Amino acid sequence: MPVATIPPSLLAWVAIVLGLLAMICATVILGVTAVRLRVDRDAAPLVTRGREMLARAMIDGRMAPEDEAFLRRMERPLLVRLFVRLAPSLGGDSRTELRRMARGFGLQDMGVRLARSRLWWQRLRGVRLLTAVGGGEEVVPGLRADRVPAIRAQAAEWLSEYGGADAPDQLADLLDDPDPLCRFTAKHGLARLGPRAIGAVRTRLTSPSARLRAAALHVAIRMPDPVLLDRTIELAGDGDPRVRALAAELLAKLGGELASSRLVVLLSDDQGRVRRAACEGMGILGDVATAPRLTQLLEDPVWEVRNHAARALRGMGAPGELLLRRALRAGGVSADAAGLAMASPSTSKAMGP
Repeated sequence: MPVATIPPSLLAWVAIVLGLLAMICATVILGVTAVRLRVDRDAAPLVTRGREMLARAMIDGRMAPEDEAFLRRMERPLLVRLFVRLAPSLGGDSRTELRRMARGFGLQDMGVRLARSRLWWQRLRGVRLLTAVGGGEEVVPGLRADRVPAIRAQAAEWLSEYGGADAPDQLADLLDDPDPLCRFTAKHGLARLGPRAIGAVRTRLTSPSARLRAAALHVAIRMPDPVLLDRTIELAGDGDPRVRALAAELLAKLGGELASSRLVVLLSDDQGRVRRAACEGMGILGDVATAPRLTQLLEDPVWEVRNHAARALRGMGAPGELLLRRALRAGGVSADAAGLAMASPSTSKAMGP
């Protein structure tokens, strides 16, 4: 069966057309970039002057009429940029005053209108504006279920700043979001809420979802609270090794005899990542009574386990150092980790029996 061939002239025309299209695209991109750079350059003095006016108003407690007139004449995109860029650098009374001024300029109403748009990029602009200047209590919490991950993540950031009594549970629901950015923002938001979020985090520790249990543990590790101890001990026996490893990390942060005894059990876990986390936890607690078991782990088949076991022994002071020297003299697989630990500075955290 004959194979059809493409005439060289046709190939040449195709190459020419593709080249022209590439040149047109490059020209458009360069043109748009040049226009944007020029706009930013022309707007920079206005934004700088506007920032000075806002700063002066916050210091004086009121805005001069001529300054207010200037800002009201400013184009909306520039005014929005001015408030959005200034807000993150402020806190306390200054941030409250900035929100009040933003409300006076209608920026909160503008943010609400944008957040209700059918266009996802407008909704995102709206929530970002409301995160900077406040407002939007009637619309933003519902956007944590938006189909666009970036909007859900921005809504989570807003909740950590302005959310009401339901904010901890609303953020905790996002810990099981399929998008990693949403989960990260929710974790950060819950940590910002601090003690307010403990109840919501504790509830998620018993979730049927292993991903949600793990995410709740991540948050709890950043704000360990004794009320989490009972459920953390339960999670040390979880069927998911990732959850067991995180539970070991939290047990070390919580401390105490119960936490230490549960970590001892995890030193014999069948998963290397869990044994490593338990060794690291023992290094934090510095429980000398666990030194014999840690010595056995100097011959663990997983290097990270051997390394953290040796570091934990090194942190126990003289008793641990004695066992490390014995391992060095014995040689074998345990000598490398023991030698590395002995060469590092000691940070003894030994606990008595």
